[in-house]
Amino acid sequence: MAGIVVPAVLLLLAVVLARVFADTVLDTGRVEDDVAAQFEEVEGVAVDLSCDDEMQVEQGAEYECTGTTAYGEEVSLRILITDETTAAYTWEEV
Repeated sequence: MAGIVVPAVLLLLAVVLARVFADTVLDTGRVEDDVAAQFEEVEGVAVDLSCDDEMQVEQGAEYECTGTTAYGEEVSLRILITDETTAAYTWEEV
């Protein structure tokens, strides 16, 4: 029985470690909603955004969001990962 337990424990440990160290990505929909709300607060106009589908959480990584304001103006925003531990990011208009 002990011979079966050790491989099972090692397999479980491998699965747990794979999940812990797996690449982390930002939730695109949430980023779009949060940045759009902040954009409206700052600029005074609503914006409908579309961001990169897979934004890896890596220190210094940059991604692009594009959209259209309620006035029909095209906008491009840069998302910058500022802390990969907490998945924090900032954005700016480009």
